[in-house]
Amino acid sequence: MTGGNNLFWKNDMKKLLILGMAVMSVASAQAQLLGSSVFGNLMFNGINTTNYFDPSNGFVPAGYLNTAGPTVTIANPAKEFGFDDGINLDEADFTANTLTIHDVSQGGSAVSKYQFTSSAFIGLTCTQISSSFPAISKTLVGNLLTIDIPTFGAAGNYTAVFQFTAVPEPASIAAVGLGLAFLIRRRRK
Repeated sequence: MTGGNNLFWKNDMKKLLILGMAVMSVASAQAQLLGSSVFGNLMFNGINTTNYFDPSNGFVPAGYLNTAGPTVTIANPAKEFGFDDGINLDEADFTANTLTIHDVSQGGSAVSKYQFTSSAFIGLTCTQISSSFPAISKTLVGNLLTIDIPTFGAAGNYTAVFQFTAVPEPASIAAVGLGLAFLIRRRRK
């Protein structure tokens, strides 16, 4: 291969990279949760079916959007969900494309399960960005996001952050494929 051909190929790869980044940025921009309705459910110990994000159970402190009920509209700045029983403070805070789970624990062995239901989750992926919990797992299936925090005994201040992104549409993936095919064909000529 001559030096000129290498330069030609490098320029084509730059074009393909720019095309791919443009498609991914369009997909990411579509993950906007602000203004969406979401139902929150917080349960403890695996067998307990009480929703502690429901204010009728008496554990929702002032200042959280769920003081009016377990279904809220995502707003920023605002904390959507809160629970406080004097021993633990659990919060769930959504932004345009993130969810932050915060747990201030005095210790104990409670298993926490957070569940959020929203039609805004359909077509999105959810990726864990960071976590200070000893263990945590999440699943997003359709409109239901479940975050499980298994038993942990140490008192502490724990936080986990999750990011929502749109799944690229098949047409976007096809556009990248066509761009690549064009560049490879052009390279062969």
